[in-house]
Amino acid sequence: MKDLLSLLIIFFLTSCSTANIANIKNSETEIDPFEARDTLKPLNKKIFSLNLALDETIIGPVAHTYHHVPEWGRRHINNFLTNLDEPLNFVNGLLQARPDIAFASFWRFILNTTIGFGGVNDFASKAGLKHYDEGFSKTLGSYGVDEGIYLVLPVIGPSSVRDTTGLVADWFLDPLGWLMNTTETITQITMDGITTRDNEDAVIEQFYYDSIEPYSATRAAYLQHSAFKH
Repeated sequence: MKDLLSLLIIFFLTSCSTANIANIKNSETEIDPFEARDTLKPLNKKIFSLNLALDETIIGPVAHTYHHVPEWGRRHINNFLTNLDEPLNFVNGLLQARPDIAFASFWRFILNTTIGFGGVNDFASKAGLKHYDEGFSKTLGSYGVDEGIYLVLPVIGPSSVRDTTGLVADWFLDPLGWLMNTTETITQITMDGITTRDNEDAVIEQFYYDSIEPYSATRAAYLQHSAFKH
């Protein structure tokens, strides 16, 4: 009887240990639910390291210097760049069969370009016209296209197959892009990058420089935000 009791105790303890090991493994898997999306992780991590080095040496310092521009000046620049995106928002509104987006984007561009003195003043928002930040990635999402695997693009940073496809498509769909010369296009892209880095400084500092594991933290933040946004 004593031997049987001992066997039962050993069996019970062994079962508990096995269950605990399984729970630990499950917990480790649940800690980072985005790992399955990162099938190109070795390559992504190398590009992430490159981007981090570029941000430390070039992009970050330039953005911090730009931040010394008076707030009203940065606001006017943001307004001007946002206005340049309205024709593309209009096109994607049409492609999404969203007349509300197309209507608002069209009239925002007309009003801000004229009454807003080339877009430096956001007159349209004061008139009640909402700004929509649309892109072809959102258009694909509206038709049920999945985001696909996680990607890290040089300089641009976190992305996905759908978002990368959207960036390429937007390049060709943007009506203003067909009217601007190479110098103007490069200037727009550069200023977009600087203002975005300046506007997102606190977020980038948190995930790039303050996180214990910057790569995983940035990936999780991007995929969560992307899922919410789309």
